[in-house]
Amino acid sequence: MENKRMLWLDALRGFGIFIITLGHLGCFDLLERYIYSFHVPLFFFISGYLYRRSARPIKNFILNKTYNILVPFLAWTVLSTLVNVVMGYRLELLFKKMITYDGLLTWNSPLWFLLVLYIVEVVFAVLDRLNSKTYFKFIILTVSLVLFVLIGEEMLMFKLNLVPFAMVFFAIGNIMKTSIENKPVKLKYWHKAIIVVIMLSLSIYFGAVLNYRIKYTHAIFGNMLYFFIAAICGVYFYYIVFRNIKPLGSSKLLRYLGANSMIIMCAQYWVFRIFDIFTKRFFDGYILWHKENTVKAVLFTIFTIALICLLAALYRRISKNNKVLKTMGEIVGIRYNI
Repeated sequence: MENKRMLWLDALRGFGIFIITLGHLGCFDLLERYIYSFHVPLFFFISGYLYRRSARPIKNFILNKTYNILVPFLAWTVLSTLVNVVMGYRLELLFKKMITYDGLLTWNSPLWFLLVLYIVEVVFAVLDRLNSKTYFKFIILTVSLVLFVLIGEEMLMFKLNLVPFAMVFFAIGNIMKTSIENKPVKLKYWHKAIIVVIMLSLSIYFGAVLNYRIKYTHAIFGNMLYFFIAAICGVYFYYIVFRNIKPLGSSKLLRYLGANSMIIMCAQYWVFRIFDIFTKRFFDGYILWHKENTVKAVLFTIFTIALICLLAALYRRISKNNKVLKTMGEIVGIRYNI
């Protein structure tokens, strides 16, 4: 049963990384607002769902998360900073971006997710060691929600303003796994169908129609009530769909994307930057990937993800029997247990 859960969860993560990449590439406005209303909360929900309390010392857990989450963040941040040094950007500004001073980020902006995820994983694990009861997790969720309302739209160093928001969905994911799923409610098929339709309708209405495009890196959430309704409904909709529809939950393609989601997230802006260079040359200085065009966005999303997955697969093959190369691959987020 656990293996089956992991299969659909990997597929859900694969879907998530696809729409995150698509959202970065300028699809039409309504779709973009819808994607941004729930795609990041979905990943924090998945991380919370996967969290397991371990009998090992907390320092072992922190070391593991440091190697698997914080180290890739630091590696890509340092690398992007060095590239920008070569390109002539001011060192003072680059250093401020490197430490996310005043909420600033390097041009590889998706990396903020890893920094916030690392903080959330560590804080939640420490709190879980203090009290693992479900009621305490609801307290964590409630306090995090209040903190997000208070500081969520501030631009804080290390993206600390986004930690409460992330903790809300991380806690929801963990509560779903450890408590709610253990007390399943028996529903008829048509009952489930109605719930799914309602969740989808609410997520689209509050996320794409009523609210405007969320900007996580700029701490812009619009109406916070609309944001949370859209995010919770969107996350819950895809949770139900991927758990109950076998062709989606068992999709080998989506599961493969899910297994490669770390490297896809970290490397996609490098592909965009290279694409910039070519389009500027062939389109008289015009940056094509900034153009709002859904067909272009879908095609380039497929191209970007395929290229990164291909290069990652080649690197795995080359480094399979070489410990140094394998360690270097793990440092930048290439996973070998696929």
